[in-house]
Amino acid sequence: MSIQQLLDQYSKLPRKDVRILDSADDLDDINSGILFIMAPWSADALRGFQLILAVLAEHDPPQPALVVADIDRLSPSLLEKLPVLHGKGETFWIHRGRIIAKLDRYEKGVWKDAIVRNNRLFASAQRQ
Repeated sequence: MSIQQLLDQYSKLPRKDVRILDSADDLDDINSGILFIMAPWSADALRGFQLILAVLAEHDPPQPALVVADIDRLSPSLLEKLPVLHGKGETFWIHRGRIIAKLDRYEKGVWKDAIVRNNRLFASAQRQ
């Protein structure tokens, strides 16, 4: 299933708030936003994708844009800048092309608190 099909199926976010990262894109192309690494073949990534979409849909704008990238189509330059990926729905908060926070996996009972903490970090980085 493609990223677009997954978004169509699970997302309640306005289309303008979600961007699919092209294989040629790099961190420098993301001024600010939440980068979700989707592994369409991974149950963990799919569960994390559904959870982050649900959490982001609960918040009124402005919110960081969600940028979704297919783990199997990442550019070599982007792969060099990311830590090792395991297909668990790794999520990165990006500010000015730099990773300022990450969530490695969506473990039960931890993911929502982690997203809230990381969103606070993102908000503080934007004020700098």
